[in-house]
Amino acid sequence: MSPRLARALVRLYPQRWRGRYGAELELLLVEEGEGFGAVTDILRSALIQHLRALRFGSSGIVFGIGPTGALLLLYIVAGRMLWWGWRMFLPGEATPFVRLEGGAVFYFGIDRLLYYSAPVLIAWGVCCLAGKRHPGRWWPAIGMLPAALIAALIHVYAERVGQVERVRFGLVVPTQWSELQVVLLHAAGILFLSAIPYLARGIFAMEGRGRSLEPLR
Repeated sequence: MSPRLARALVRLYPQRWRGRYGAELELLLVEEGEGFGAVTDILRSALIQHLRALRFGSSGIVFGIGPTGALLLLYIVAGRMLWWGWRMFLPGEATPFVRLEGGAVFYFGIDRLLYYSAPVLIAWGVCCLAGKRHPGRWWPAIGMLPAALIAALIHVYAERVGQVERVRFGLVVPTQWSELQVVLLHAAGILFLSAIPYLARGIFAMEGRGRSLEPLR
């Protein structure tokens, strides 16, 4: 096989794979790669390596957009709980945001807990998953940045239109510097609470390394 064709076939592989095995494969193709069968084998092998690279990169998708998707899912659950509780405990009220009594206090308390703790719970789940799949890495936490911003901007609205109760969510975009400061402080607070497991894991790791370096007595 000509060196030019061999080089072109090697370029079909993922960049990381080429960095490790590209030179060896190119030399092998020049010396022993003959016929149409060698070309088809390379095409099939390159496709397999791209599929493997895509599967390896799925961690970036999971930790990149996963927290935001999970946050929106929990918000949908919290919104449905608010709607159900409104119909069950407050059927005659124009809004569920009124003074509560009896079992409604407990029910709506759980709903509020889910709504306000959702970003932190997701962040702790991401930390546990990242600790198993990528121990010692901090990059999976990057996906919490858009989730924290959404949590700081989102608001829930409940209104009765005729005989129909409606619960919806909306993003409130700040138009003044003071409003932007409140949003940023809210997002920073969420990120701080989200970082607690990461900080604890780092402290424990440092203590473990320190003990391993202690001289034996």
